[in-house]
Amino acid sequence: MLSGTAVDEHLYRFDIYICLADRYGIQVPPEKLLTVRNAIVDQFGGLTMTSTFGNPVYDGFWKSSTTRKVVRDKNSIFTVLAPQSEETRDYFLKKRKQWQRLLNYERLLITVHELQVL
Repeated sequence: MLSGTAVDEHLYRFDIYICLADRYGIQVPPEKLLTVRNAIVDQFGGLTMTSTFGNPVYDGFWKSSTTRKVVRDKNSIFTVLAPQSEETRDYFLKKRKQWQRLLNYERLLITVHELQVL
């Protein structure tokens, strides 16, 4: 994923927290997860992800803003290294809303971190 990356290049690392069930607890069809994965690979050339079955799948706990109840879910994390640019941030801002609808989530969490490749 980083072949040809220049030393001291500054990148963003995006972590996309992919719940394996939608807002109603229904398992997200694998083809929808592939849609998200393929969009990222097409745009940035690759990603790293945790398994969507078996281990390591992460347990998540969050309080629903609509029901105010604590929800437990199973998650995969898609990690993407991408150029530090406004266009890159805009891509994920736009896609977050689309993917949130596609996956039927109350909210899709995407974090961004600045990093430097040595």
